[in-house]
Amino acid sequence: MKISLPVLRAKLLRALKPCGNYWLDEDTLHIQLNLAHPGVGRDEILLVLRSWKDKDYVDFRVDEISGLTEWRLTESGRKLAGKAS
Repeated sequence: MKISLPVLRAKLLRALKPCGNYWLDEDTLHIQLNLAHPGVGRDEILLVLRSWKDKDYVDFRVDEISGLTEWRLTESGRKLAGKAS
């Protein structure tokens, strides 16, 4: 069963919101979303995250040690997540 884009957005907000200023790596985010909705692809997740990056809702970095890309909500993203709760 394919997850709809609005549901994916809500799930991503729900996953990132408790992290506060801490970073969440893409692997953990992908696993977390797939526990609730098996079959969610990385491309789908990245599509939403990149569109949010353009709107300044999220920021990312690449961890120097692990090489993993990590994401977190910006102040604007935390406000958006607060409205969605």
